[in-house]
Amino acid sequence: MVDMWALYDYRETQTRRSGDPYSSRKVQSEYMCTEKVKRLIKVEEFSGHMGSGEVVHKQSYLFSTEQSKWTQINLGGGESLWKMACKKD
Repeated sequence: MVDMWALYDYRETQTRRSGDPYSSRKVQSEYMCTEKVKRLIKVEEFSGHMGSGEVVHKQSYLFSTEQSKWTQINLGGGESLWKMACKKD
């Protein structure tokens, strides 16, 4: 099992449903490498680029039974992160 953070930096400002703008997001996920599944642990959104500025939104999914379910790794970005976390080629 591997725990990993990913940083998403957006060229254009994103807007939450609440109307709050953010420019970057950090996402913590947990990967079960042998099963090729992951679950979301935490999300933090920031007013500035590269995780800087004020925290606009923060949410933990660790104790949320619905949100922290294990899900299959998808092709594309999800698979790339799994490969990186689990040191797969």
